[in-house]
Amino acid sequence: MTASGESPLLEMARTGDPEAFAGLCAGVFPAVYDFAWRMTGDEAVAAGVARSTMVETARRFGSLRAGEGFRPWVLGIVREEVLAALAGGADAAAPGDGGRVGEAAAGLEPRTRAIVDLHLRQGLDAKDLAVAIGVSAASAGVVLRRALPAVEDAFATAVLSDPGHRCRRLGEAIAAAHAASGEELRRLVADHRGSCKVCQGRLERLGPPLKAYAAIPPAVAPEGLQEAAVAEATRRWPGPVPAQRAFADAGPPPPRRPRTALFVLFGGTAAAAGMLVLAMLLPGSPLSLEGPGDPGASAFLPLSPTVEVGPGTPTPTPRRTATPTRTPATPTRGASPTPTPVATAGPGTPTSTATATATPTATASATQTPVPTSTPGPTATPCPPKLGTNVPSVNVGDGTSSFFYALNQAICGTLPFTASVGSGGAWLSVSQELPEISGATGNQVRIDLFVDRLALAEGTNFGSVRVTGAGMTISVAVQAVRMGDPPEILATSGSCGAGTATVSATVTDDIGVLRVDVTYTTPGGPASAPLFGGGGEWSAEFAVPEGASDFAVVAVDGAGQTASLEVEMGPC
Repeated sequence: MTASGESPLLEMARTGDPEAFAGLCAGVFPAVYDFAWRMTGDEAVAAGVARSTMVETARRFGSLRAGEGFRPWVLGIVREEVLAALAGGADAAAPGDGGRVGEAAAGLEPRTRAIVDLHLRQGLDAKDLAVAIGVSAASAGVVLRRALPAVEDAFATAVLSDPGHRCRRLGEAIAAAHAASGEELRRLVADHRGSCKVCQGRLERLGPPLKAYAAIPPAVAPEGLQEAAVAEATRRWPGPVPAQRAFADAGPPPPRRPRTALFVLFGGTAAAAGMLVLAMLLPGSPLSLEGPGDPGASAFLPLSPTVEVGPGTPTPTPRRTATPTRTPATPTRGASPTPTPVATAGPGTPTSTATATATPTATASATQTPVPTSTPGPTATPCPPKLGTNVPSVNVGDGTSSFFYALNQAICGTLPFTASVGSGGAWLSVSQELPEISGATGNQVRIDLFVDRLALAEGTNFGSVRVTGAGMTISVAVQAVRMGDPPEILATSGSCGAGTATVSATVTDDIGVLRVDVTYTTPGGPASAPLFGGGGEWSAEFAVPEGASDFAVVAVDGAGQTASLEVEMGPC
């Protein structure tokens, strides 16, 4: 970063460097395509949106205000392009690499889903999101707080209403309400999971959906698309940002120099007389009553200021004498200048002449001749490399490999780096495509991840990759899932007596059973108790209140998959 807070590449682009502009576009293009693909699920639509975004970036480059940040500003453009494409009839499909949470999020309203993706996967905080969607940071925070719970609700609805895995009571409620989908189903599931420990436990075992969404791997643009899109944007780029616009964007405008035409006076004689009085009062005027030591006297010294007057009135022109005796060299302290205004004003008098004379001895020429200075050529701006990654985490899911990119966020210089396994070494390995990041590599290098599925525990496994370079280390979280078949409850039995209940079950699973519980209903509400055992046989004896009923056994495996079976026993 430079002293102004901008990246060196952005400042170079503002001054008209086409290679710097192309570098900016190349750096942000992967995120642009990834966002377009995640929102549309269509490679052709995503490619078209990405290219049009780059063209719009070139066209609007002069409107980028200092301090806004190039990346969030461009992501705001691709958001507009995506929403326009969807509004124009493009289908919004769920890409197949997002897992359950990706499928659930695909059903959200596009504007909400765009906010979620920009925050969780593209890494925009409230301040950057404000730039992207054109609101204040406070408003962006409000929008974000409303959008994120929508993902959690959509995920819970999709998981818990799955016909193959829903709990018995929820299945009965859905059937009774004839709620197959939509807002009615979402509300029904939300009401149910608030009081159902079985459903709550299942969601807890699956993990936070927002974390899972953030770990969805980035989409990679088709070969040659980035180069073509960046080249087209550079051809359409208008060039340097006008200096006055760049200055205005950076802060308050500079103080304006007083205009030559100061006032418009109406009336003949009154106009000329009024002009004379004003000329004597204005700082810097040749007739000013202020002395030569007045700091405002040199603000501007036009040689022949003109004053516009009303129709039919001659134009009075205050004139400076050939050699006004203003002495910057060795003024005599205590000397008082003696202005001698000479003015003739009256009907028919074409001009009003004023002569200012001061007593100090040295004189200055009437025209202030600026001292010519040489214009320094462009100086090289220090540009230390800055390590980054395109995502904070990677969700391999039930696959065997994935990847992410190490970045040089300074987009200049060369950045040597290493990638290694931080945790999860039993099942995770890593390989980097190149040993250093440079402009020749597009300021990014791919890091490949490989998963040994036989070494995974059933369920969700967490690991990490360390990326080290430029004096810093970044940890990228890695998540992989091993999903076997759901558990199967072969048989249940139970009995009640004297305030106690006895329940037993035979349960199998292709990898292993994590836990087995019995759920039941009491006059005070739903309740549950754990069963103990192993090797397929589970049982427990536990206290129950009078009136307990609706007993059912629920088995859970390491992946969070469940199975349930009612226990045939009467009320206690």
